[in-house]
Amino acid sequence: ETRFKAIFDNAAVGIALMDNQGHYLQVNAKWLELFGYSETEIAQRTFLDVTHPADRAESIRKFQKLTECTEVISEHLEKRYIRQDGSIFWAEVEASPICDDGIIRNIVSIVVDLSEHKRAEELLAKERQKFFSVLEMLPAFVYLLSRDYSVTFVNQTFRKLFRDPRERCCYQLIANRQTPCQACPTHRGFDTKTSQTWELTSNTDRTYMIYDS
Repeated sequence: ETRFKAIFDNAAVGIALMDNQGHYLQVNAKWLELFGYSETEIAQRTFLDVTHPADRAESIRKFQKLTECTEVISEHLEKRYIRQDGSIFWAEVEASPICDDGIIRNIVSIVVDLSEHKRAEELLAKERQKFFSVLEMLPAFVYLLSRDYSVTFVNQTFRKLFRDPRERCCYQLIANRQTPCQACPTHRGFDTKTSQTWELTSNTDRTYMIYDS
């Protein structure tokens, strides 16, 4: 018990012990730091009180599975929490039931702050949007191709020359074929992980220089 208390108190993640109705019974120092509450304040609250409204329905569903089914070992969820000051943060939550004589008495949850991870995701999404905005405006035609020949992106120049992909493969769009082109240079690039330069004669008999990378 002493060892468990030391781990509980000094953990680098938030740990909370709840009853089977979702009321907080005990939280560790990291949990209090994440949420900005005092032990006295949190003793009067449930997990729903600190859950973002948009995530409450899913949180209730997960909690009910933990308290109603003894076969459930744990539940995992990414959700938004509300701090004491009203600010919102994302967290990864792992919750498990604690049984006594086959009856679920308590739920223990581990809360990992995802704030930095989410900020990095948002920054990456913004940079990705900027990148595709540049590709969209280039005078050269640009398309992104998957290994299965499906086209995942085309810019406006490509659409003017070859129309919108609409789930068609590259060989259907550019070469007006129903099967992949023989000795496809792009696929050679996939296989060798090297850039490829080649000439393409389109279905309109125009020739283009292609740079694959």
